[in-house]
Amino acid sequence: MGEYPFLWILLCVLVSAALVWIHYLAQRPAKPFHWPLAILRFFALLGILLLLADVKISKRTSEIRKHELVVLTDNSRSVRFKGADTNLLAFRNALIQDGELQERFTISPYSFGNSANRSDTLNFNSEATDIAGSLEGIRSALKQREATVVLLSDGNDNTGMDISGIADQGPLIYPVIFGDTTKYRDIRIDRIDLNRFAFLGNSFPVEVLYSYTGTTAATSELVIRDNGRVVARKTLTFSSGAESRQEEFFIEAREVGVHRISAGLQALPEERNTRNNTRTAGLEVLDESLEIRIVSSDNHPDLGALKRSLLRNPQRRCEIVTPSEALRTLQDIDLLIFFNPNRQFRELYGAIKDRSIPLFTITGPGTSWTFLNQAQSRFGLEEQGPPEDLFPMRNASFDYFDNSSWEVAEYPPLSGLLGEYSIYEPHQVLLEQRIRGINLDQPLLALLEGEPREAVLFGSGLWQWSLGEYRNTGSTLEFDQALSRIVLFLAASAAEQRLTLDYEPIYEGIQGARIRARFVDEAYDFDQQAQLRIRLQDSSGQDLPVRPMSLRTGYFEFDLAAIPPGEYNFTVEAVGTAFTASGNFVLRAFDLEARQTSSDLDLMNQLGARTGGRLFFPQSFGVLRDSLLGADRFRPMEKSQVKVVSLIDYRWLLPLIIAFLAGEWFTRKYYGLI
Repeated sequence: MGEYPFLWILLCVLVSAALVWIHYLAQRPAKPFHWPLAILRFFALLGILLLLADVKISKRTSEIRKHELVVLTDNSRSVRFKGADTNLLAFRNALIQDGELQERFTISPYSFGNSANRSDTLNFNSEATDIAGSLEGIRSALKQREATVVLLSDGNDNTGMDISGIADQGPLIYPVIFGDTTKYRDIRIDRIDLNRFAFLGNSFPVEVLYSYTGTTAATSELVIRDNGRVVARKTLTFSSGAESRQEEFFIEAREVGVHRISAGLQALPEERNTRNNTRTAGLEVLDESLEIRIVSSDNHPDLGALKRSLLRNPQRRCEIVTPSEALRTLQDIDLLIFFNPNRQFRELYGAIKDRSIPLFTITGPGTSWTFLNQAQSRFGLEEQGPPEDLFPMRNASFDYFDNSSWEVAEYPPLSGLLGEYSIYEPHQVLLEQRIRGINLDQPLLALLEGEPREAVLFGSGLWQWSLGEYRNTGSTLEFDQALSRIVLFLAASAAEQRLTLDYEPIYEGIQGARIRARFVDEAYDFDQQAQLRIRLQDSSGQDLPVRPMSLRTGYFEFDLAAIPPGEYNFTVEAVGTAFTASGNFVLRAFDLEARQTSSDLDLMNQLGARTGGRLFFPQSFGVLRDSLLGADRFRPMEKSQVKVVSLIDYRWLLPLIIAFLAGEWFTRKYYGLI
């Protein structure tokens, strides 16, 4: 209706008054009851004209907004260990209950351990402290609101990211440190890094991160133990101050099973806290010994390349044999590799039908596809075409195992046949065929699920891949590792793979101590309808109650938080099926919160300086209070807001117009004017 609502309203008033005057008051003589009729008609017409003109009016609202004061309190066990819980609780209550602060601020109490929670109660039972993560959680909860954080803590940050990752544009933080801030001489193991698995006869790396704090130089000895046996040791020398280091050791895997790898530092003279001088981790040593036979009726360079690659792992035994020789030793074979199968393989194909032996079939121009299509029914070649050079192209959707490091773009082509390849069982394509830069949408290397597992390569000339990689990189490592991953996939039982477990051999404390399991159906899709339960047995043979596993996104999970420390064997079973999987683990009574005896003054000071605040001590309550009350930036602010609202949005206006018109009608009816 334009930018001049007053003029439009005045115009509507004049028009309404003129129409009422003409209809009622211009008559001579005007009767007394014409005045109430004129008033009713005037307001009815005025309302209608205002709605038709879409008159908009400005509506101003104002409110007093207080600055938000977040009192974030450390609820971890370390506060209680230092005897600072009473002082911290008293400080927090005084802050929250102060009348002047309540008048000036909107006070929001939070507590934190692993994360920040809106809470008024404290029990100092949190098993870990994540200061940076909790502050980021507060920042997200504030949603751009103006706020200041008073952080009450001992500064012992032992999980999550470093405080250097806190966003600079976050809220102002005033840290208040509790506990003994004296720096005592201390040496500790911060972390042990291990692979989850190692193979028998190989060496596996052990990385140990450790640190020293002290005002004088010190000397200690780092000892690595494997199941209690000393396997490595090193003398360490530290200078005064604080420093962190890392050492790496290579330990030989001599026995199959779970190995407890511990790293211990010799205690320093007069060291107050020795609980952090030792840490333990675990890994499982697997026996990967396999009897492999490469079966071929002709000589070919691929045979030697395959054997050389497979024997890089000393636990494998590999021989090149003819079909008749393989038939005589079939009972001793763990994996068969068929190269260019032809009619000489007829008896061998018949024999393996009754045995669950994994198979790797390599075809090429010399393969008799007429025979192969009849001898087995898992894959086939229809409409056989001419020989062709087939370049490999990695399939990005393959997820049976991680093959991201296998670069095949520079590999030379394999010799194969063009045609329509069909695979009749559940499978995934690892490599696809490409010729002259065009993807044929045909498999080059495919892996088949089921029992037994099988891999099929529709091309020969692997020796050129091995040679080409050596020429480009000076090593055949990636080629050998890719072949090793395929062999491991084939050697794994398909029944075992339907129910898989993910767990650690050793858990240090209940923080993050969980057992995960994944169960798939016959099509190898995750089965959300399955019911998994776990049976636990302690080291004395006592069975714990059977418990269900909780369904998560893509897996099942069981939390070990309610299990007392000890050694356990466990079995996970899929209810209503014959599928089970077993393992064992050690749950150690490890207290992350007890590893530091002193409060971290440097961290709290750095946190305040980084965000524009300053550090306070418990005895400085008055100073903190005065700082909060005296700062102009924290004063309440009046926020005014002007809204332009159309009269149509006032829903009561239409009923009012109807009421005026109805009043006029009944009045006219009463006086006999209708």
